Amino acid sequence: MPLATLRQLLRLKVVWGEKKLKFYSFSVDFACYIETQYQSEITLYLSRMHTIPPMPSCMERLYDDMTRDLSLQETDLPGTEKCIEIVRKSMIALESLVIKTPFERPQEEIHFFKHIKPLFYSAFIYFTNVYRISINRPPGNRDIQEKYIQRELARLTDYFVRHREFYLYYRSGATSLDHVYFLHGKESPDALQNPRYQPVASVFTSSHDYLVAKILAHDDLQVYLKKELTLIRDHAEGPGLVSTGNSLRWTASKADLVELIYALQAGGVYNNGHADLRRIAGFFEQSFQVKLGNYYHVFNEIRLRKKNRTQLLDQLREKIIRRMDELDER
Repeated sequence: MPLATLRQLLRLKVVWGEKKLKFYSFSVDFACYIETQYQSEITLYLSRMHTIPPMPSCMERLYDDMTRDLSLQETDLPGTEKCIEIVRKSMIALESLVIKTPFERPQEEIHFFKHIKPLFYSAFIYFTNVYRISINRPPGNRDIQEKYIQRELARLTDYFVRHREFYLYYRSGATSLDHVYFLHGKESPDALQNPRYQPVASVFTSSHDYLVAKILAHDDLQVYLKKELTLIRDHAEGPGLVSTGNSLRWTASKADLVELIYALQAGGVYNNGHADLRRIAGFFEQSFQVKLGNYYHVFNEIRLRKKNRTQLLDQLREKIIRRMDELDER
């Protein structure tokens, strides 16, 4: 399926229970169905939504530092709490930069609130929701666990339906209302501003940057929840992994393992190139007794590195060449 066609499909939502079909903006339920059929294309589509926008060098350094620190954390509850704190501190630093250096033109301000700030704030929304979902997860059998995750997916769907007009505006790349949505001190004509979002300084908020952040965060939450649902259906035992009796442990960073997994999948070294990413990642998780968490999110951070995007692969290449040279010299 051409990616352009897939994008058109993803902008639709089918509402059941009525005689006539109504088409709304993006539906998580509908996207979940498509992703089972076209995993690689949907992953590409979602990753492009998180492409890092042009930003001042000081903000770029702040974002690079944040993503680097996030990639080093564990995926358990204490690790998620650390991630929340990392993003919170980054948001405080970002706010300080905005206060110290006011925008010179409306276009700069619009770009910041539409593209830069949501990139930071979406990470905060994502990790706080992962923590909430994990801490409130009920004990019980597979059916209870599956129903809980399905309810969380339904919450994402409901949010997109309630804010479908703005979602379609943002995803379509429209700009006609940017001066209303993304300048500080402007009120939303659609009353979409979330009352829970209370910035410290008024110059650090617009009426709709929170909604953009929610859209980006929900993309990642959808992937996270679907992965948890797959683990439940595959009889995974809660947050743990079934022991394989293998004494080998992965002692490099999880970001390095994600980089390796994506490289192997891209190289088509399993099943003549027909093994999907989820199966390969599951194999490594079980083999090395490690939980990768949302590896789509980690790979997106790797992809956005400004320097040495293939850090592990480059190091491995250098070391194997060095070993061969040493053997040649004997």
